[in-house]
Amino acid sequence: MPETLTPIMKFGAFPQELVDFQFQWAGAFLQIDLFPRHGDYASVDPESEAEALLGKLGAQKLKPADRYLRLTFTFVEALVVSQGVEMDAHALNWETEPDDHPAIAGQDWPYALFLVEGSNWDQTLTSPGMNHYRINGPFCRADILAYEPDGNWIDNTDKVAP
Repeated sequence: MPETLTPIMKFGAFPQELVDFQFQWAGAFLQIDLFPRHGDYASVDPESEAEALLGKLGAQKLKPADRYLRLTFTFVEALVVSQGVEMDAHALNWETEPDDHPAIAGQDWPYALFLVEGSNWDQTLTSPGMNHYRINGPFCRADILAYEPDGNWIDNTDKVAP
């Protein structure tokens, strides 16, 4: 059975694609902060010749939005993260490439947060209520076997994505 990706809208839609996400183990909890991209670009003072050259070529630095989504998983059975070119070597041997993830109406980028049903990994679950979740970031991807997370949007005043 092919995997089915359903965008998770319980916490509201992301205003832009993700610019970054960060993990933190807090006691028995896994917190994941998802940073959408701001609609504007960050102003940058070139610190090197390479950055100055990129600026002349029109490259711009992304900045995180004014708010980010914090997901808190109370129990995680498994977590797999892959990034960059190594995504092809992901332990789960996924069926759906990141650029092929569904978008939601009115957005022209792949959505960032999914419930995955029908994956090989999902079929190994034995605990009732546990699900396979996927986060599709700009340069990496995370797959999580866990119970449904709590989530809330937090003002991005003192925590800024790198």
